[in-house]
Amino acid sequence: LAPISLRFVQVPEGGALEWHRDGVMAAVSVVRNSAGDRHLQVNNHFRMGGSASMRSDHRQAHIPLLLHPNPHSALFLGLGTGATLSAAGDHPGLKVEGVELVPEVVESFPYFERSPPRLAGNPDIRIHVADARRFVRAGTSPYDVIVADLYHPSVDGSGALYAREHFAAIRDRLAPDGLFCQWLPLHQLDIETLKVIVHTFLDVFPDTTAWLAQFSVETPLVALVGRRTPVANPADWVERRVRDRSLATGLKAVDLDGSFALFGLHLAGPAELAAFAGNAPLNTDDRPVVTAAAPGTAYAASERPADRLVALLQSLHPAPETLLAGADPATQARLAAYWKARDGYIGIGARALAAKGPRDVIGTLAPQLIELVRISPDFDAAYAPVLAMARQLAVTDPSGARRLLEALDRANPTRSDARRLLAQLPPA
Repeated sequence: LAPISLRFVQVPEGGALEWHRDGVMAAVSVVRNSAGDRHLQVNNHFRMGGSASMRSDHRQAHIPLLLHPNPHSALFLGLGTGATLSAAGDHPGLKVEGVELVPEVVESFPYFERSPPRLAGNPDIRIHVADARRFVRAGTSPYDVIVADLYHPSVDGSGALYAREHFAAIRDRLAPDGLFCQWLPLHQLDIETLKVIVHTFLDVFPDTTAWLAQFSVETPLVALVGRRTPVANPADWVERRVRDRSLATGLKAVDLDGSFALFGLHLAGPAELAAFAGNAPLNTDDRPVVTAAAPGTAYAASERPADRLVALLQSLHPAPETLLAGADPATQARLAAYWKARDGYIGIGARALAAKGPRDVIGTLAPQLIELVRISPDFDAAYAPVLAMARQLAVTDPSGARRLLEALDRANPTRSDARRLLAQLPPA
């Protein structure tokens, strides 16, 4: 036996190492922090998700699947904790396959399964331990939806998963009405690399749209969704699309229970993306631009992810009439207002993060959030925090809570939540 342990795994203070395997390609660990959250760690430094990111992981399955009119088959490339693959199991009648390169990552899945559908023993979910590029090229059966995981370019071999040749091979595995979703970790990509990937993706999928996973400013995720054939989106797409009660419950749990919740994540169409990418070079197997730039991007000082996201939003100007072809002007105006409120919400989050939080959270943030509610009554992400602030304030300052709720009710009189809470306060 060695006189010292050769297992180098960083464990946070108050946490624990719950599971570890030394594999041929990587050392894989499940680490728990002091709050009880688990995360998957590869080679002691690269995190591949965890229990704290389950909401985002589930949305990474639901968003592309919802954008297809009626998927029967789906392929997921790169599995992380298995949470995204598991969420795909919520979609009835869907046959799902997942591909993961590192076998020890698949062995760790039981540590992250907290709710059904379970991956093990599910006849509708099949897992392959294989190289994603080779798996795509070797098969012949078409898929309605193919989803690629977040690949950090600085990880050995990941840059090739953003190559034109790989995107083209995926296109050839799509059914005629199929779509491909490539998730991008904006917190691990600089803007210039993002432009390269966008240009390369557009070269294979001219009909590409971009989407947010959620409104996080610390770990922003962007999806490029390419289709073989264009599709028209009615304004009530999700309401028509989701008929299964169990699926509807799962979508509600991650705040995707309506068309505005889905279309509100839209960032850009093909024209906006082409303008953003500009003259960026293509990333190909014989010219691996992403791989070559990765070391400099990983170790050089750069802007914060929140600033990168804000800059991206400022450079993209989506058009509601392009996304919702045929929708009435009032609906298009509502969607444009939702996007304006969304961008404002992200801007507020970015500024608060840079300032490490305002000293007076309620006094500073509540008026800004109420203004976003006024801009878009549909934007629930701003309404709910103000309600929570009012509940907190009611304990020590009922009069202040009343003023807050009255302002919120004026901003969106179509909702009754603020009025109900007002009725529970003691008389002024």
